[in-house]
Amino acid sequence: MTIKVCVNCGLKFLTEGQEKVCGQICLDELKQKFTKPKCVICGKKFNRKSSSHKTCSHKCGYELKKQNAARYRDKVRPVKQKNACEGCSKIFMPTRKDQRFCGSRCYNQHYKKTVTVKPRPCVECGEVFQPRTERNILCSQQCRYINDKRRAYVRGTIPRMPGTLKPKDCLVCKKTFQPKAGSQKYCSPTCNGLVHLKRNRSRLDHNRLLKCWICKNEFKPMTSKSRAKFCSPECRKAHFGNRAKEKQAELEIEAKKQVEVVEKWNDASVKSGELPSDSMFPEEILNFFQKGGFITKYLNPAWATGSKVSEYEDNDFLLD
Repeated sequence: MTIKVCVNCGLKFLTEGQEKVCGQICLDELKQKFTKPKCVICGKKFNRKSSSHKTCSHKCGYELKKQNAARYRDKVRPVKQKNACEGCSKIFMPTRKDQRFCGSRCYNQHYKKTVTVKPRPCVECGEVFQPRTERNILCSQQCRYINDKRRAYVRGTIPRMPGTLKPKDCLVCKKTFQPKAGSQKYCSPTCNGLVHLKRNRSRLDHNRLLKCWICKNEFKPMTSKSRAKFCSPECRKAHFGNRAKEKQAELEIEAKKQVEVVEKWNDASVKSGELPSDSMFPEEILNFFQKGGFITKYLNPAWATGSKVSEYEDNDFLLD
C-alpha cells in the first residue's frame, strides 16, 4: 500500500496500483475537464477557451443567438391574429399592429378613389367653397397666408399681423401704400432703385483731381473716394516694370558679393592631409585620408577664438 495525492481534489489516499484520483467522483470530474465539448448547433467537438463557450465557430454562435432571440420573442410577444383587409375583405396575417390592408394594391386603391365632400365655409374669410379633401378648411392661397400669420402671431413668432401698420406716402412718387415693415420708405422696388441710382451718380459727379506717379499729370478718378495712383494702364505698367528692374539689379549685386566672398575664402585656405588636434572624429578623418581625400584648412578663420581680420576680409562682410 502506498500513499498518493489525488490529482483532482488534492487529498491523500491509499492505493495498491497506479491510480491518480481518490474515487469515481474525482475521475468523472477529471474526464470532464480534459474531454472536448460538443457544439450545441452542429454537434462537432471543439477546444473551448472558456467554460462559457457553447459553439465551435462564429457561424454557430450567430445561429444560437438567433434561436435565443426567437425563443424570447415567442415567450414575451403576444400571438399574432389574422385580420380582414379593408379593401378586398381578404383574411391575412399582419406584419404590424396598424396594418389595415393585405398589400400595396388595396392600399393604393383605397387612397386614390375620389371622395365627395360637401361645400363648407372658409375658416378665414367665411366664404363657402368646394373642398377637395376632408382636411381642406381654407378657400385660397391668400386665406392660407393670413391664417399662417395669425397662428405665428399667437405663438409670438412675429411682432404684429401684416397690414396693421398705418399707410405711408412714398418718398419718390408720393403714392400712398401699405408698408410691410416700419422701416419701409418706398412703395416698390422701382422707386427704391431710383434712389440708389441717384446716390451712385452723386459719387461719380465730383471735381476731385489726383496726380499720377509716373507722368505727373492730374487726372479725375472714377469715384469721389478713389485712391488711384496712375492715370492710365500704361503708367501702371511702367511703374511695375521699373520695380521689377530695380529688384533684378539688387539680386545681381547680391550674387556678385557672394561670389567675391567665396573667392576670398578660397584664396585664404589650403588643402591639408594632417589630422587636426581638436577634431572630434579622428578615426573617420584618418579613413578619409587613406582613401586619398584632403580637408580644407583656413589660414585665419573668423570664427576661431583670438583670430584677427586678414587682408582678404573687409568690415562689411563681418558686419553682415
